[in-house]
Amino acid sequence: MSLQINRNRNDGEPFFLQSELLVKAINLSYTRYNLMKKISFLFILLSALDWSCQKDRHGTNIYVAGYQNNPNSIGTVWKNGKALYQISGSHEVFSYNICVADGNVYTAGAEVNNGNNRVAKVWKNGKTLYTLTDGTNHAEVLDVATDVNGNVYSVGYEIINNIPVGKVWKNNTVLYSFGEGINHVKIFDIKLAANGEVYTAGYERNSNGIRVAKVWKNGNVLHTLSNGNYSAEAHALVVAANGDVYTAGTEKNNNNIEIVKVWKNNTVVFTLTNGVYAGDTNAIALASNGDVYTAGYQFNNVGTEVAKVWKNGAELFTVGDGVHDARAYGLCLSAQQEIYACGYEVNSNDYAVVKVWKNGIATPSLTDGTVPAFGYAIVLQEY
Repeated sequence: MSLQINRNRNDGEPFFLQSELLVKAINLSYTRYNLMKKISFLFILLSALDWSCQKDRHGTNIYVAGYQNNPNSIGTVWKNGKALYQISGSHEVFSYNICVADGNVYTAGAEVNNGNNRVAKVWKNGKTLYTLTDGTNHAEVLDVATDVNGNVYSVGYEIINNIPVGKVWKNNTVLYSFGEGINHVKIFDIKLAANGEVYTAGYERNSNGIRVAKVWKNGNVLHTLSNGNYSAEAHALVVAANGDVYTAGTEKNNNNIEIVKVWKNNTVVFTLTNGVYAGDTNAIALASNGDVYTAGYQFNNVGTEVAKVWKNGAELFTVGDGVHDARAYGLCLSAQQEIYACGYEVNSNDYAVVKVWKNGIATPSLTDGTVPAFGYAIVLQEY
């Protein structure tokens, strides 16, 4: 079939103009065809890039452990601002600390039994994993950690014959016991080194009945942090890659006021409060560049607790209005060195509300303030 060109058109145009228009039309069609091919290719390329970017997207899951009274205490784990697990029993349940490993959430705390004693427990994903004491004596688990082999370490105390006995459990067996019912001992914190060594922090009363802040390594005293003249407690510790141990705690002065301190190994490196108004700390974190962060609270001049985070001994930020009590209990750093702290702030109805602060700014509250609630520990899971 051949292309027929009308040479006798009546539109008054010369033949060569009609041919030129035809060529332009053909070229335009070809150009549009190529353009559509390029657009289709670009769309496919952009779709592939978007899929690749989705694979590389990262984020942070924020876990907080604590409890809320409704009316009995209910152990609670929040994830990204919403309740993930609520741990309840026949009586009250208290959850104090948390760790996340291999997608599992481990919670440390205690459950009250029929005899009104607290029973030391560890939960995994909201279900009882280990019941560490038989309920005869009052006992609590205050911290929990896991090693690379999946073993679960927990620390706390059991009151035997009215004397607290510090304990470290590995899975559901007592690994170390401190004080043996002679000296009062409580263990508050545990850290596992990469080589499997076990570091713990707490206090032991001396023969004069004064609490002495201590750090233990593998069940043996590593550092005695205070001289026994004034009561002192070690509440939290972190172990640097070179083996240095940073410990946060308090020591009373001669006016019986708790001063917040940080020790490096067995030497005080930072005194965080001036001893005029009492303070406390329960968390410490070490940045990759060696900066030391500590979280806690201090009373102000009108007797209100003010939540604080310190960096290298200097106040970094305070939270709360200075009228209603606020405490910071948990602290951790992201890979980007963002500072996350958790705790609580009392509202105008005199109920504690669980809070997370990021770089000193409050994120949405974890509880609605209609019942008292407390946040004690925070963990980040970055992906």
